[in-house]
Amino acid sequence: MDATGKPHWVEELFPVTFTLDSADLDLDTQPTDIDVQKADKKEPETKISQFDLSSIKNVYERVLLMTQIEEEEREKEKRAKELRKKGELKFRSRGCQTETVPVDPEDSAIWSTKEISVLRSVFRTAKEQNAKLKHVAEDLDRRNKELETRCKNQAKALDSRNKSLREVAKANERLKILCDSLKVDSQKAGCEIEELTAELRHTKSLYSETCKDLNVLRKDHDHLRLLHKNVMVDMENQKQEFLREHRLREENIKLLYENDISDLQRDLVSVTAELEKEKQEHYMTKKGLEHLRKHFSSLPTESASSAFISETDVTNLDYYP
Repeated sequence: MDATGKPHWVEELFPVTFTLDSADLDLDTQPTDIDVQKADKKEPETKISQFDLSSIKNVYERVLLMTQIEEEEREKEKRAKELRKKGELKFRSRGCQTETVPVDPEDSAIWSTKEISVLRSVFRTAKEQNAKLKHVAEDLDRRNKELETRCKNQAKALDSRNKSLREVAKANERLKILCDSLKVDSQKAGCEIEELTAELRHTKSLYSETCKDLNVLRKDHDHLRLLHKNVMVDMENQKQEFLREHRLREENIKLLYENDISDLQRDLVSVTAELEKEKQEHYMTKKGLEHLRKHFSSLPTESASSAFISETDVTNLDYYP
């Protein structure tokens, strides 16, 4: 049947007399000797290569056609069974009986035994290829899953790298701005370096002149150092001479002072002795005066007045050396 549901023209021209199911195409089943003999009697032996693409294509087209016809027959039988069950199936006779003519299945078959054997071999090859392709498909599926997992991991890594790339791009922008600023600073520094270079050349010229002056000053300094050394030697000699004279003067003065001190000590001893003597005399005189004062104070008043000595005169009497 085609896509519209109508019977194919081949089905109308060549009605099917038998069905072919998958059991007939089993790899384990082999054609019987009777089938082989009939095929040998009816058709000459034709060899079909398993790798002949055109022959295999024709075989698959015929198998597809047989499958479609078989499905249509099954649908018809199914509908007929349903009609018989419901009692709605009616046979219409047109007044004449059709004579059934016996049909040989071998004569009316669209498949020969040789073609069925070729179909079995092709089916076997296809089954083996399907098994291989199944293993390949499983490997590819497993590989696909691994690749999907790897792809996800790589996608995550790519996202992380993209994020890092964006951060690096931002850092690059910042560094670019910094680089531009450094370029401006570098230009300014270049100008300053040129100015400093000019100043350095001027400073070098001043340094050379200063070195010349320094050499002159060093010569003068050496000359002055020699003069200073000579002056210091003279001063040292004068100092030693002065110290000798000073020591001599000190010794002379010391001798004079020692003589004066000895004379003073002798005078002091004599004066001290005289002072002690005068103190003794003063003490004796004072004691005698006390006795006289007491003596005169104990006399009567008349005798005192007759002697013309008053008490006041006696008390005021003192001795002065």
